[in-house]
Amino acid sequence: MPAGGPTWYLPTTISLPDNSSLTITYEQTPGAGSGYTTGRIASITFPTGGSVTYTYSGNNHGFNCSFSNPGVSILTKKYTNTDGTTSTWKYDAQTLASSHQVIVINPALNDTVYTFTSQFVTGVAYQQSPAFESQRQIYQNSRTSGTLLKTVITCYNANSLSNVSVRVSTRLTDVGCY
Repeated sequence: MPAGGPTWYLPTTISLPDNSSLTITYEQTPGAGSGYTTGRIASITFPTGGSVTYTYSGNNHGFNCSFSNPGVSILTKKYTNTDGTTSTWKYDAQTLASSHQVIVINPALNDTVYTFTSQFVTGVAYQQSPAFESQRQIYQNSRTSGTLLKTVITCYNANSLSNVSVRVSTRLTDVGCY
């Protein structure tokens, strides 16, 4: 937030009907000093004592400003249970960004690769059109050295399973699992 810019108030506590509350903290803006936040959630602490923390990384401090794949480059989400045990999920939209793919790594270190196809809207650039999941590949271990367990292809517009890269509409017509 530049000096003299607007002030935004972000919720730090959410009261629940049972009089307990959630506590929310926010990521500090890299290089901007104390009091400046990106607005991205850094952690949520639940009334039970468990929590979830979010870490943003990748190019440009985790901000992907490209038109072809805007959003967070890499998001790591760590759950901490009340007994102290943890599980971590990683969402990587940077490694395979040029092919419109996101890698999700679960706590057991198995990869799932999601491929997205944009909806074609006449007069709107491809990058600004909504994206739909067109393929999901589920691996045991890493996508590069593990075993492909399952491929799910989602088709739209009455397109066949062999033609998932064509423009899509919001009407789901077929799902195939291999």
